[in-house]
Amino acid sequence: FRPQMERLEVRAVPATLLVDDDKRDRPNADYTTIQEAVDAAGPNDQILVYPGTYSEQVVIAGEDKDGLTLRSVRRW
Repeated sequence: FRPQMERLEVRAVPATLLVDDDKRDRPNADYTTIQEAVDAAGPNDQILVYPGTYSEQVVIAGEDKDGLTLRSVRRW
C-alpha cells in the first residue's frame, strides 16, 4: 500500500482589478486601460473602472472570462 494525497477541489479566489486612465483618482490602479485589465482577468474577477477617458474598444472573449464583472466606481 502506498499512501497518496488527492486534490479535493481547486478553488481560485476572485480578484478585483483597478483601472484609472491617468492614475489621478486611484494612484495605485493596476492598469490604465480597460482592455489590459480584461486580458489579465480570470473567471469571476471584478474590474473597477475609475472616471476618465478610455478611447478603446474592449473585447471580452473566451471561456476563461466567465463571471467577469466590469463596473464603474461612480454612477454616470
